[in-house]
Amino acid sequence: MSVAIPIRTNEPGTRYFTPRFVNIVVGESITWYNAGRDIHSLIFDTEIPPYGIKIGDVVPVGTLSKRFDFYLPRIDYSCATHPEEKGTIVIYEKNEQCIRSHRAHRSQGNGVFILFFNVNTYSHESICTLPTKWPEGLPVQQ
Repeated sequence: MSVAIPIRTNEPGTRYFTPRFVNIVVGESITWYNAGRDIHSLIFDTEIPPYGIKIGDVVPVGTLSKRFDFYLPRIDYSCATHPEEKGTIVIYEKNEQCIRSHRAHRSQGNGVFILFFNVNTYSHESICTLPTKWPEGLPVQQ
């Protein structure tokens, strides 16, 4: 999963990493890309064993990758030098049956793999596939 670091501007307010919410499965990695001219020092908002607090530094026009081998339902993170830059990582446990179904449907082009995370209860629900066309009435997370 790739994440873009926000470009610094003179406008006040919170800026979010893109995508703001990163959904991965245990064992996957995230790569942050810095297209700007400032160094960014990524940290978790709270210390999270076994990961500690610091994710790492991303130099200008550079990348940083981190693998997540442990299940955690939600990790909020930010830039230590630019605390207005924020993002969230959601790590799901592996569900082999859902992953097999996802691979079969993707190989046939029949749908996309969707995981929903309920921020109120810190729980998740997985739906292996949805039609390629987004169903009417289903809210799109911004």
